[in-house]
Amino acid sequence: MYKNFKEKFFLYIKKANTIVYFIIFLFIIIVSIMMYKFYVYKKNSQLIESFKNIFNKIKTNKFNSLINMKNFFKKNKNIYGTLIGLNLAKLYDSQKKYPYALKILFNLLTFTKDEILVDLIKLRISILYLKQNKIILAKNMQDSINQEFWKKILNEYQYLY
Repeated sequence: MYKNFKEKFFLYIKKANTIVYFIIFLFIIIVSIMMYKFYVYKKNSQLIESFKNIFNKIKTNKFNSLINMKNFFKKNKNIYGTLIGLNLAKLYDSQKKYPYALKILFNLLTFTKDEILVDLIKLRISILYLKQNKIILAKNMQDSINQEFWKKILNEYQYLY
């Protein structure tokens, strides 16, 4: 009887240890997931704050933010980088530095995945080509636009060129 009790006791301890180990393992996994989510949240909030800061500088026409915009654009190949890139190209366009604006817009085409944004970028490239009197390149860029509503707008204003 003592031997049977001893075996049951050790079996009970073994089960209890297994349950404790499982709970500890589960706790470690949950804490790891929470830490990762917090890291991603913090990184995204920093990205958004940086984007808002640069955008506010653009609104106040501080051209010294050009370096900050370039650095942000180089680091972030996402929607925020795309929006900053479009504004950076617009800034170069207003300064009549068309090759720089075209370089940025072509760079945007390489990583932008949204079709509407891609067509908007192509439209901006087409406008820059028209400003440089490169009509054939502008027409080729306009022909590569895929969205139907952009094509309707282009057909309405076709008499301009």
